[in-house]
Amino acid sequence: MRPRTDASAGLPQICLAQLDPYLSMTVLECTESPPAAAFRELSRFLDEAAQQRGRAVSCQPLATDTFDLNAVIPGVGRLADFGFDELHVGTRQLVRQPSWASKQTDLLDVVHELTLVVRWQRLVAVAGDSPSGTKLLRWVDAHPALYRPIPYTALAASFTGDHLGLWTRGIHQRRTTKQDSKAMTGLRLQDTLSPREDGDYSVSAAVVDHEPADAKALIRNRVTLSPQRSRISCRATADFGTFLTGAREVLEAVAKVLAAGRPEWQFGPLPEPEEDVTKVRMAVDVSLETEDGANDTTDEEALRCVEFLRSAELVVSGRDDAATATLRVTADGTTTELELTPVAARDGFRFEVRHVGGTPRPELREVEEHLRSGSLLRVLYGSGHACDGRTLFRRNISTAPFVNIEFGDFSGYSIDEEKPAGTNDQQIHRNIAEHGDTSLFAWVVDQCRSGWLLCDDGNGEVADFLHLTGDGQLTAIHVKASGSTSAGRQISLVPFEQLVSQATKNKGLMEREPLVDRLRERLGDRSRPWSATWHDGTRATAAGFLDALDRHRHDTRTHVRLVQPHLSETAHRRAKGHIIADRRTVQAYRLRLLDELLNDTRQSIISNCHDLTVVGCR
Repeated sequence: MRPRTDASAGLPQICLAQLDPYLSMTVLECTESPPAAAFRELSRFLDEAAQQRGRAVSCQPLATDTFDLNAVIPGVGRLADFGFDELHVGTRQLVRQPSWASKQTDLLDVVHELTLVVRWQRLVAVAGDSPSGTKLLRWVDAHPALYRPIPYTALAASFTGDHLGLWTRGIHQRRTTKQDSKAMTGLRLQDTLSPREDGDYSVSAAVVDHEPADAKALIRNRVTLSPQRSRISCRATADFGTFLTGAREVLEAVAKVLAAGRPEWQFGPLPEPEEDVTKVRMAVDVSLETEDGANDTTDEEALRCVEFLRSAELVVSGRDDAATATLRVTADGTTTELELTPVAARDGFRFEVRHVGGTPRPELREVEEHLRSGSLLRVLYGSGHACDGRTLFRRNISTAPFVNIEFGDFSGYSIDEEKPAGTNDQQIHRNIAEHGDTSLFAWVVDQCRSGWLLCDDGNGEVADFLHLTGDGQLTAIHVKASGSTSAGRQISLVPFEQLVSQATKNKGLMEREPLVDRLRERLGDRSRPWSATWHDGTRATAAGFLDALDRHRHDTRTHVRLVQPHLSETAHRRAKGHIIADRRTVQAYRLRLLDELLNDTRQSIISNCHDLTVVGCR
């Protein structure tokens, strides 16, 4: 690297072979300009930004250099061998006061910052400490002929896998009974999301457990995506060559999604970006975009604007025929009115900001600039939309299909008979799965021929059956007879209503320790000396089931199964086809209602158990 100024003489030169930058970068796509020319403009901006000290006491640019594809990086290799066309690198030294010290202190910290930008064809990756992501995107917005951020859905689809973490912001009107934002972590968050509970929380950032098809790929496991900021972060690197390899993989993945056209939506029932602004109307509320901590908090200008807005009174009003919002900002006894209108941009939407009334304030000039860049406010609309100045979201109000459905083979069984005949509970238990029994209870016994199976049918039951496998998994099985045996029977909610009510009511009884105690007490009741029990398909004693359950009382793998053969696979497939084809038939309507009922039931069940499965008839 060559020194940038004479003032840097005597300071150590940076050898790229000695660097191991973290793989965290903002990805941009070149638009109208030739890629090489756009890269020069971007490098010039980064060098100029490196000379701005912000709140630091002093700022000293140290060194900068640019490598083309034929250049050899000492100790690393030819840039072309890593697949890149250009590399620009710069360093600077900042002297600043510690964040915990007052302005009068003599204590100073010396910090060295690194900025890297690499180009591969029409894509670039910008990594390092300066400038802030917010400032970089503001520059990109001001130069639309040079670059654009990667569109929200494309960046989100670049690395897929189980969602390990989600940071979300609400697009609903704020109220005391609903969270403004949610931060979630888990093993696979896709399985926990509900349209009813989460359909109005948009994703600010996500952690994805990415497993690439290429076993040698560097980018894998925990990948953090910030689709609103066009940013991808992955891992620490062992050396500079590893950084270049990882950056190339990131750009190739993004390019593949961009070339494929409209990408698949990655966040299930969570709000998707809206493309038609004419559907947006009636601004009703506003919130600070930095409240959830998922956005860039290193931009000092943006933080200054946030502090001003937090101390001001903000009131928003809207029109019932347009997305334009009027924002009244009152501070220190003066009021200013701004109009915010979402307008289409290359990667989403931006706020068009106009001063329409009141007293102009010096602080608001800077606020207006940041409003245009999407780093300050989120406007909420009565139409179920929200705009943060970069992305326009729409609330997901559609019913998601219930996916945990299995279709069993009930051949040889009477789907309209729940249990065998008997004059009392004891006789019924004695007759289950005996000769001539074709009831659904007999079907359950036939399906659960391994492990322990206990029938708890009767007053005060936990479930019709409890099935315990050898490895400790417990399943509560609730059974209800079909309302019809006709092959042409249609979807109906009535056969499910009592079933889901029973399962939801008893979900709290499935905790292992109180369940063991409860069953031991019930089975010891002399007035109830029965509970049909099987072990590996053979009649056994209830005491044996209890002993096995007691050995697994600290296991938490508990599931719920609802057996309702009234739901036929044929009727379900037909109604699902109507929904996909957007045919407004009675069966499509009933399936939507059933999906909503089962999704709500599952959401309730998983508060105590692992999951819910429904068994229909093949």
